[in-house]
Amino acid sequence: VTDMSHMFSGCGNLTSLNLSHFNTQNVTDMSGMFNGCQDLTSLDVSHFNTQNVTNMSGMFNGCRRYLTSLDVSHFDTQNVTNMSGMFSGCKELTSLDVSRFNTQNVTNTNSMFQSCSGLTSLDVSHFNTQNVTDMGGMFFDCYRLTSLDVSHFNTQNVTDMRDMFYDCGGVTSLDVSHFNTQNVTDMHAMFLGCSGLTSLEVSHFNTQNVTNMHEMFSGCSGLT
Repeated sequence: VTDMSHMFSGCGNLTSLNLSHFNTQNVTDMSGMFNGCQDLTSLDVSHFNTQNVTNMSGMFNGCRRYLTSLDVSHFDTQNVTNMSGMFSGCKELTSLDVSRFNTQNVTNTNSMFQSCSGLTSLDVSHFNTQNVTDMGGMFFDCYRLTSLDVSHFNTQNVTDMRDMFYDCGGVTSLDVSHFNTQNVTDMHAMFLGCSGLTSLEVSHFNTQNVTNMHEMFSGCSGLT
């Protein structure tokens, strides 16, 4: 088997799923695999062999009602190019360890953690984002996060930062001072609703190619 995309997509009434004997060593596509499995209370993918997977977009999208933990700490992501919406809508997750994700080949992280509103911490400090072009909505609605370290993000190829930190109201500091924004065209609502920030250093942003800054800092009521 090489393709497991959308394998259980829309199985909204499933509460449990036994995947313990799955052999995934040849799988290249896991996009949308558990998309819309909203009633799952647990999901054990800790033994998945993902060494050949290139697409994980929307893999756990919409597992939103009862899933509080998900062990992806051993995922081999060295060949993955698309992580867009991977954990989007996983509202009840209280922890998520992606600290060992190898993201060197990833080009799309759009909405990767969108509406992961149960998370209070998220370690993306070691993400290699050198090839990412789309970061739109990456942390959208992660309003319980209190800190977020993106200071080492390489954004030289990013064109879309739309809604990137939208409604991250719990974050009190955010270092984007080293962001290379020379190729960015869309910054719409990038920091909208970041009411916990008291300062934000964007003086070095290169905005020569940006066409949309609508509501970029709207609702940043704590900035002084």
